[in-house]
Amino acid sequence: MNQTLRRLREGGGSRASANDDGRNGLMSVNIHEHMQRETSKSKTSKQRRNGNGKRDFLRAGFALISIVVISIFAGYNLNNNMYHKTDRESPGNHHQNLSHKNLKSPPLKKASYGLDLDDNKTKHSVDNKKQEQVRQCAFRTSPPHRYYYSDPTHKLPGFLADSTYIRGIAPTILDADPAKKICIDQPWEKERFDGRLPFSDGFNPSLLAVHAPHPMIDLYGKEAARSMMFLAFLRFSGSSCSYRDDNEMKEKFNISSHSFPGVRNVITILDSNFEWVDQSPILVELDADFGIDGGEQGWWGGTLTKMERLSYEGKYKFAHVARFLEDIKAFVHQGEVWISYLGQDYGYNGNLVLNKVHFDVAPWDRSRIFIYIKASEAIVICCGRNVAFFSDVDDKLKGVSWVDPLTVQVIEPGTRLASKNENSSEIHGTSDKMVHLPSSSELLGIAHFHRPKHKHTPCSEDEKQETCNHAEYGHHYTHVLYTISDKAPHFLRRVSNEFMLPLHDTEKKNNAHIIQYASGLSIIGNTLVISYGINDCEPAIIQLPVAKLETLLLDDLPRGTEVRDLMYNLEPN
Repeated sequence: MNQTLRRLREGGGSRASANDDGRNGLMSVNIHEHMQRETSKSKTSKQRRNGNGKRDFLRAGFALISIVVISIFAGYNLNNNMYHKTDRESPGNHHQNLSHKNLKSPPLKKASYGLDLDDNKTKHSVDNKKQEQVRQCAFRTSPPHRYYYSDPTHKLPGFLADSTYIRGIAPTILDADPAKKICIDQPWEKERFDGRLPFSDGFNPSLLAVHAPHPMIDLYGKEAARSMMFLAFLRFSGSSCSYRDDNEMKEKFNISSHSFPGVRNVITILDSNFEWVDQSPILVELDADFGIDGGEQGWWGGTLTKMERLSYEGKYKFAHVARFLEDIKAFVHQGEVWISYLGQDYGYNGNLVLNKVHFDVAPWDRSRIFIYIKASEAIVICCGRNVAFFSDVDDKLKGVSWVDPLTVQVIEPGTRLASKNENSSEIHGTSDKMVHLPSSSELLGIAHFHRPKHKHTPCSEDEKQETCNHAEYGHHYTHVLYTISDKAPHFLRRVSNEFMLPLHDTEKKNNAHIIQYASGLSIIGNTLVISYGINDCEPAIIQLPVAKLETLLLDDLPRGTEVRDLMYNLEPN
C-alpha cells in the first residue's frame, strides 16, 4: 500500500502544486490512471488477472480509503486551528498602515461579509442601495421613533415637557468633532449573512487609554511603546438595534431579520487614531472557584469550580473558559488594568465584581493578543452598578457610587455600596472612571438622565406605559459633566447643563438618538474622549478640546450643593 500511495503522490509531477481543491481532484485522476494501468497489465494473463490484479485492485481501494481518512483528519485540524484565528479577523484591510506613527500590526484581512473596504465592492449579491449600510464600520440609520425629536418642529411630548432639568434649561446638542464608530469583526455573523446588517455591532464601550504593556510591544512593534493605544471593552447581548419594527421597516433600514446570536464580550485594541489593530474575547482562568452560591444555573451560568488542565501545550496550568461579563467598566489602579462587571456566576442580584486583567501572546497564534482574568483575583462587593472608579492621593481605590447625593466610598473586599437616597434626583452615574484635572484639583465624571422619570419597569411587563413605543427600558437620554474635589472630603464642585451627543449625520445635526449611554471618559493630551453606545446597538466615540470644559462646566457651586438642588421645570415658551 505504501508503494501505491507513493505512486499516487508522484504521479502528478509538477501539477501537484495547485491549490487544495486542485490537488484533491488530481489525486482522483491519478487513481483512475492507476486503475487503467493495472487493467491493461491484467490482459496478458488470466491468472494474473484473477490473482495479482485483484490484489492490486484492493491495494488501490485501501489507498483511496487512506487518502480520504487523511484528508478528513487534516481538514479537522485545519478547522480546529482556525477557531481562534477567525475570532480575530480584521474588520477591514484599509487600515494596514495604522497611523501617522506607523504602528506595526499583524496584516489586516478582508472584512467580514466579503466586503473590500478599499473600493467598496461586495462579493455578495447585495442591492446597490444597501452596500454602504452593510459596511462594517459605517454608522446605521434608524426609524424615526428612535430619535430624540420625532416631531419636525421639535415639539416635546408631554413626558419630556413636564420633566425637570438641571437649572430648568432644555438639553442642547454637544458641540464636538464628528463621531467615529468603533470597528469590530463578528465571525459569528458570517455563516448567516443575508445582505443585511448584523444583529448588533456591540455597545456601551468602556474605553481605556494605555501605553502599550507587554505583550503589545512584541505584537505591534516598538512604536507601540512610544504611542498611546486604546482598549475598548464591548458588550454583545440583547440589543435594541430593532424595537417593534415590522418587516417593512426592517427591510427599509437594513435591520437584521435574525434572532439574538448569544451573549459575549470582546476587547478591541485600537491605535492612536482609534483604528482597529486586534481583538480578543476575555476569558476566565479557573485557578480557583469562580462564582457564588446562588449564581445562575443551567446553560446560562452557574458557579464554576477550580479546574486544573494543561492547556496550549502546557503553558497554562488551569483551564480558560468564556463567561458573560455584563456591563464591563475598565480603569487603571496601581499601574494595572482592572475591570468591574456584573456576572452570570454571581447571581445578577447586585453583586459587582472586580478583576485585574492579564495580557499575553495568544498560544494558538503568535501574532494575536490573549486576554484573561483569574478567578483567584475576583473581588466581590455589594450591591450596585455604574460606579466611577479612581485612585486617591494615597493610592486607595475609591468609587463614586452615587452622584446625587454625592457618595464616594473606599472600594475593598467586603465593601457594601450605599443605597439610593429616596430624595435624590433621577441622575445616574455612567462613566467607568473619574479623570483627574490637576490644574484645578478636580476629578471629572459624566452622568446621565433618562426619561420619563421612574421608568424602570420593562414594557414587556407593563404595556400600558405611555412611552412603550420608544424603548423597552429607559430612553431619551441626556448627559452632564460634573467635577468633584480630588481630595477627601469629596464634594460636588461643578456641573454642566444637560446635553445630548451629536449624530454622525450632519443633515440631522439638531437631533440625537433616544438611547445614548456614555460609558467611557478619557483625556488624551488636550482632547476629551467620550465613548458611548447608541441604541444598545453601536459603539462610538466623540472628541472635543479640553478647553471647552471651561465653557461647559459652570462656576463653582456652593459647598454642600447636590444635583437635586439644581432641578427645575422648563420655562414655558
